[in-house]
Amino acid sequence: MPDDSDGQVKQVEIQGAGPVEFGKISYSEEGVWAYSISEIAGSDAEFTYDDTIYTLIVEVRQQDVTLVSSMTITKEHDADTAFEKAIFENNFVPAPTPSPTNPSIPAVPSTPNPYVYRFSFTKKWLGGVEDSIDWTLYYPNGSERHKWFNKEIISEDEWYYEGWFSSEMDYYLIENVPEGYKVRYENVGAHAGVTDRCYNGGTIINYKVPRTGDTANLILWAGCALLGVGAICGAVGLRRRKKTKR
Repeated sequence: MPDDSDGQVKQVEIQGAGPVEFGKISYSEEGVWAYSISEIAGSDAEFTYDDTIYTLIVEVRQQDVTLVSSMTITKEHDADTAFEKAIFENNFVPAPTPSPTNPSIPAVPSTPNPYVYRFSFTKKWLGGVEDSIDWTLYYPNGSERHKWFNKEIISEDEWYYEGWFSSEMDYYLIENVPEGYKVRYENVGAHAGVTDRCYNGGTIINYKVPRTGDTANLILWAGCALLGVGAICGAVGLRRRKKTKR
C-alpha cells in the first residue's frame, strides 16, 4: 500500500476538478495485486456523486535481475474494457428557486360555479314524432323565464332536456302544443297531481289527434270508444255484483 495508508485503505481528498495520486507502491517480489478505487459521496445536496467502482490490477514479474510491473484499470462488472485512469464525474444540480411573491398583487380567489340547480324533464311522443318542440318557462310567480336547455335523444320518440340555474326555484313550463297533437303532463314528487304544466323531473307526452276524414283513424277511434264503453259496463257490472254479495 502507499505511504500514509490506514491499514488496507488509502484516502485522498480532491478540491474542485483535477487529478490526484495515491502515492507510490513498492513491490519486492513477483505477484498480482488487486485494488478497488471508488469515490466517497459528499454531503452537498446539490451534487450527485459518481458511484463507479474501478478495479486496479498490478502484475509484477521478474525480468533478468529486476522486477517490472504492468497495470490494468477496469470497471466493476465490465472486466473487458480497460481504462487509462479512474475518472469520477460529479454533477451539480441546483435546487429550484421559489418564485418571489409580489405583495402588491393580491391572490385571485377561485370563482365558484354559479349554476347549482338542475331542472330537467322528459318529452315523449305517441302516434307521431315532430322535429322539435316549443315551450314557455315560468317563474313560480307566473312571469316568463328565458333559459337554454341541453337536449339528449334517448330514442326516436323520447327526448331528455336539462338546464342549470343559479338558484333553486319552483320553475315550471307549459308546452306550445304542436298542431295535430294533444298534451298530457305527468309530474313527480310534490307536483304528482298537477296535469296542466310540467315541473322539474316531469314528463310531457304528446299524442296524435286523428284528422277529420281519416277513415282508418275513425275506425280505430270507434274501436277504442267501444272498448271504453265495454270497460265502463264491465266496471259497473262488477260493482253491482259486489253490491249484491254484500
